[in-house]
Amino acid sequence: MRFLTPTLFLLAGVWVYWTNGSHTDRVVTLPLMDLFTADLKQQGQLSAYICFGIGAALYVSHTVAMFRRQPKDTESS
Repeated sequence: MRFLTPTLFLLAGVWVYWTNGSHTDRVVTLPLMDLFTADLKQQGQLSAYICFGIGAALYVSHTVAMFRRQPKDTESS
């Protein structure tokens, strides 16, 4: 369950990238992307890159947290 959210963000990035590349009549963007650029195609690319970045950052943070977690002491003294 830990890696579900990063996987969904990466899949969302793939879907946005694929949709914007294969459909010339529409562009999928995140809200407020017009603050960065006025070009609609660039807004679609940035939206996909943001989804990829969030997914990758979550994967890294969850992986680091998984390896830093100390195993519980199961031996009774």
